[in-house]
Amino acid sequence: MKAKEIYTEIDIDASAEKVWDVLADFKEYPKWNPFIINVSGKFEKGAILSMTLKIPHHKEIEFQPQITKVDNKSEFRMVGKKSLGGMGLIEGEHVFRLKKSGNSKTSFYQIEFFKGFFLAMIWGKISYDTQVAFERMNEALKKRCEH
Repeated sequence: MKAKEIYTEIDIDASAEKVWDVLADFKEYPKWNPFIINVSGKFEKGAILSMTLKIPHHKEIEFQPQITKVDNKSEFRMVGKKSLGGMGLIEGEHVFRLKKSGNSKTSFYQIEFFKGFFLAMIWGKISYDTQVAFERMNEALKKRCEH
């Protein structure tokens, strides 16, 4: 049962503070985020979120991840578990990481570490579309922060 990873990154012409503020403002996600289309809950370590995801070519996914780490203006992580269509339980640790690169530039990283008993069987069905969803969110975040 080997873990799998999806990794994306994008450079944003905005301060880490601005990018962080956009990421932390869950109420605004439906207005700009094509991947995480709805989220509610507190932006703090230990909070359980209620989240709806939209991955291309898949039904919307609802789940309740728990925020496991909040490092102000640099990183937050959440862990969620989901049964995917009766094909087994999948667990994912989602990471949003920001790195300052100059006075008003930020490198944004979005990473997910997947594990689960049936992961090998469904990886081919979810990996590409999930990568696309991450990249779409990255582009939307860039647009939101730069304008």
